[in-house]
Amino acid sequence: MVFSNNYTLAYIKEVGEEDVLASVDGEDVVIPIEAGERQSLLESVSEGAYILPYDRKRNQFITTIDDQTLQQEFPEFQNDALEGAGDPIPEEYE
Repeated sequence: MVFSNNYTLAYIKEVGEEDVLASVDGEDVVIPIEAGERQSLLESVSEGAYILPYDRKRNQFITTIDDQTLQQEFPEFQNDALEGAGDPIPEEYE
């Protein structure tokens, strides 16, 4: 599943000491990880979260993203037509 030119989803196959073997768009990719990322990835996998957003350009998982980067990479979030799209549906419309 591709949701941007640079971003897609990666399926974690194996977490190593310094990298992760993942499937990205049907191809195996080795993704280097930092020391602090390994533990959080192991916890995610142990909880059944094998799919993570992946940045092809940087060859890394997207584990955190700041508001400025979010707005820059995904300008559609600023679309006024989408305002409130994620709000709960009022009971009278259910």
